[in-house]
Amino acid sequence: MSAADALAERCARAGVLTGYVPAGGGWFETGEPTLRRLLALLGDSPAPNSHFSEARPPTPCIDYTTRIRGHQSLGIWLNLYTLRGERDLGIGNFSHVRELVDWSAAFGIDFIGLSPLHVTRNAAPEISPYSPVSRLFLNPLYIDPWAVPEFERSSALAAHLAREDIARELRELRELARTDYARSLAVLDPVLDLLYAQFCREREQTGSDRSRAFEQFTGALAPELERFTTYVCLCEHFARSLPKNDWHAWPPEFQDPSSSAVAEFRARNAAAIERHAFVQFEADRQLGAAQARARALGMKIGLYRDLALSSHRDGFDTWAFPDLFMTQVRLGAPPDGYAAGGQDWALPALDPRRLAGDDPHPYVAALLRTNLRHSGALRIDHVMGLFRQYWIPEDLPARQGGYVQFPGLDLMHQIGCASKEHDALIVGEDLGTVPDELAAHMERSRMLSCRVFFFERDRREEFKPPAEFLTRALVTATTHDFPTLAGYVGARDLEIQHELGMWTKSELQQKRREREADVARLRTYLSKLGVSALGAEGDPLDLTRALYLVLRQTPCRLLGLGLDNLCGELDPVNVPGVSVKDYPSWSRRMRDRVSEIVRAPEIESMLRTIAAARPPTRADEPNS
Repeated sequence: MSAADALAERCARAGVLTGYVPAGGGWFETGEPTLRRLLALLGDSPAPNSHFSEARPPTPCIDYTTRIRGHQSLGIWLNLYTLRGERDLGIGNFSHVRELVDWSAAFGIDFIGLSPLHVTRNAAPEISPYSPVSRLFLNPLYIDPWAVPEFERSSALAAHLAREDIARELRELRELARTDYARSLAVLDPVLDLLYAQFCREREQTGSDRSRAFEQFTGALAPELERFTTYVCLCEHFARSLPKNDWHAWPPEFQDPSSSAVAEFRARNAAAIERHAFVQFEADRQLGAAQARARALGMKIGLYRDLALSSHRDGFDTWAFPDLFMTQVRLGAPPDGYAAGGQDWALPALDPRRLAGDDPHPYVAALLRTNLRHSGALRIDHVMGLFRQYWIPEDLPARQGGYVQFPGLDLMHQIGCASKEHDALIVGEDLGTVPDELAAHMERSRMLSCRVFFFERDRREEFKPPAEFLTRALVTATTHDFPTLAGYVGARDLEIQHELGMWTKSELQQKRREREADVARLRTYLSKLGVSALGAEGDPLDLTRALYLVLRQTPCRLLGLGLDNLCGELDPVNVPGVSVKDYPSWSRRMRDRVSEIVRAPEIESMLRTIAAARPPTRADEPNS
């Protein structure tokens, strides 16, 4: 056997793919150095055999046709941190979500889609909701302190908020065009301290229903909650002496969550640890109240949450589950027309050898349980990662990564069981170049697909007719990685890229001409579909209304209306491939307050028009 054949045999046994079909077609051979690096990480143990097959298929998710009968369900998706109100800390919160639920339900909206709610460092540059400290717990910044039950009963808090310096800081935070996470957290933390102190006083005096609900919550999220709150306190402790908040730099005895040193620290800091549990309890309560309100108002789905692909390599998840995370590699994507050098997401991978089986790994079980709490649907980012992931070995560039196989059918079974347990739809983000077999697996598992209008084109770059869109899908006009509609029409994204040095002036001019041609192509497309009057030159909101009316004609089960698009926002929330140090992604706030949005006559008129448009009937269901 030749050396090349022996290497290929080792790869096949370990689940390392020796090549892949790139975006442009053909076949790309993964380099030998990359293959050997991946094999060194995985060892010579064989890849896990799937417990499922066509003869024993995975448990499917709940049947979406039982939730969405005979018509297309409408929703509004938004980035929670962008919301603005009269009463906030310079960032959106769960009370804003509830306000939007109350407003949108009157138009027949069935779901409110939210950006990931995962906890982050809340200090630039570590603010991306797609690179969280943990995917298991909620970001405290989304708590509305004024909605906490103890708020009205705390005289100490009233005195604190009456201070001129605090009132001035709140006014300044509310007027910022971009969220300053660290400043918002600095205001929130002492407020939460006082609210927790009030909670403790009332618990000692009365043993209230609130304290019993707290005990039930901590029990339901054990043991992960205890570990997480211990981790947060350890971060606070070592932040005083270490320049970087990375648990890998902690003393060795604290790098093991099950060590006696960690147990002793937990015992010495029980009150501080419980304070962080109280914070998670209140965040969970406010999120749950928004979902309960949505369902009470007749929304068929309610809150539609978003699960990020992985967690920050220095965060809680890697500390608490060191046997599962492989921090010697980064997740990413191979070179394509979108990124010629490939994409490096700087996220650690999970060890596929620990994920196979009928029952999920404890981390996966907690991941599904916590993210399906208070949600009627869950979006799984980069769903192709259930079957294979592009790994970039340490110290190698993104273009020198390779694919590793995952026990996809086993993971789909675990997701299907969780979907049924929580009665929630599952949406898989399957954009970009994905293997052909993924669509078949998703269909058998009743997992909804994702479709983005601007990506639905034929080989001539013409937009697809509405009838050709996939039925089993959520369709949107844009995504968080794409310009807003108004920004696309006005080429605002190209201006930002030019300001960042991505284009020369002549390249910018050429990009503008290409954009103008694409917008003209879009207007022609809309005109042919009979919405030319609404898509005429002028107000970008006219084009937004027209495009959503066209998406209303698709057979897609779910249609998500972007709140940014409905409100005519210009700037994107994210510039892909650019560091937060170079462009402040994940911080842009909306121009108008939620209270102004819900009273805007032009937005109300648009929503009524879109909701009134009758989507096509389907052959698989009776007319309704």
